[in-house]
Amino acid sequence: MNFLDTLKTRANEIERPPLIPIGTYTAMVKKVPESGSVSDGKWDTLDFQLQLVSAGEDVDQDDLAKFGGLGGHATVRHRFMFNTEDKAAFDRTLFQLKRFLLDHLKVSGSDDSTLAELINNSVNTSCLVAIKWRADKNDAETQYAEIQRTAPTD
Repeated sequence: MNFLDTLKTRANEIERPPLIPIGTYTAMVKKVPESGSVSDGKWDTLDFQLQLVSAGEDVDQDDLAKFGGLGGHATVRHRFMFNTEDKAAFDRTLFQLKRFLLDHLKVSGSDDSTLAELINNSVNTSCLVAIKWRADKNDAETQYAEIQRTAPTD
């Protein structure tokens, strides 16, 4: 594909590409997660980019083929959002992060490891992810694929 060639395409010929099908996948952390903040610092974020490496039996194979298969380009973001203005909410998210790292990804380390160590050790670990579709709150016809939950692979 050449982008300059696509400039000759009429807008009415462009359709929304299919979403990754709903179902369970094995996903792998491919790089160190990225941290940031949103809403003027009200939320600190930690984003894991998970590459979908295999599809479970509950994934429609025809829909997966229409999506283009997994072939290294199927990634989903797993975001942890820490509310900097609510300690109880912050602590809940912190616990969810610990559970994700130790119980779902089974990152090498222990309860004595720092979060920084566990996060750095998460690269190349894997877990199961359940993908669902969510409608855009401003446009019900627009859907997004997102992680509903994670679980260990065994």
